[in-house]
Amino acid sequence: MTILVATDLSARSDRAYDRGLLLAREQGKSLVVLHVIDKDLAKSDAAEDRHTAERIFREAAEALPADLQDKVSFEVVEGKASKLIIERAAAVEAPFVILGGHRHRG
Repeated sequence: MTILVATDLSARSDRAYDRGLLLAREQGKSLVVLHVIDKDLAKSDAAEDRHTAERIFREAAEALPADLQDKVSFEVVEGKASKLIIERAAAVEAPFVILGGHRHRG
């Protein structure tokens, strides 16, 4: 079993990420942390979002505790979030997805 956390990289999503780490540790499972760049963003905005996400994920990977280093992976993809989150969950056989609140939209 793999746990999937989808994040928009906002502070509101930090709790989902923390919960994913906790569950991965408690259950001895892998964790995939996914950020989807909205396909409707302008190219320059999408590039900036990708750069920011990769930096945040690199820092998060460096900060992982030793016991989770080989269990957590980070992915940045571009497209429609609702579709890609479901597809990625199916691909890694995640029985559930942990989500944080998405910015100011529910």
